[in-house]
Amino acid sequence: MPNLSLEVGWNLIAIRNIPTTPMTASSLCTTLNATKTGTALEVNRWESGGWVGHVCGFPPNDFTFKSGNGYFVRVTRASVIPSSALSNTSPATLTGLALDPGWNLVALRDTPATPVMASAVCATQNSVASGTLVEIDRWEAGGWVGHVCGFPPNDFALVPGGAYFVRMTRAGTWPY
Repeated sequence: MPNLSLEVGWNLIAIRNIPTTPMTASSLCTTLNATKTGTALEVNRWESGGWVGHVCGFPPNDFTFKSGNGYFVRVTRASVIPSSALSNTSPATLTGLALDPGWNLVALRDTPATPVMASAVCATQNSVASGTLVEIDRWEAGGWVGHVCGFPPNDFALVPGGAYFVRMTRAGTWPY
């Protein structure tokens, strides 16, 4: 896995596979601040319909990263998460990620190995039960871009290693 580049401000990142050495919010802050103190400010995850934030340098909410989930990282300068911090197991050992009704923050892992269109993800998810997946959103240029299932506008490509918000009307599984 290559290094993961971060831009100044908020970055939506994904942990594609299970890291060999568990990564926590505080260990990511330490890694990012190793070259220049104050680079990493905050790491957030989406849990049970709301944000859980870890402010770098403080102990509360020091969560462990999980495969298939997305995270927001706020930095004060362009940074890189080195590939050594992202080492992982084979994607073949991974199972689907359970999705709750409402919004879920997910990652597109190694399967498929190429980008997949938002409309194709909608079709796959909704083939099990119509109307299950309603919308897929991505973070781009500091704002949200959404694709509403069943409508052509904003049919963007989901890329391996990218993180996305998906809105479900009922529980489901994220197989990617």
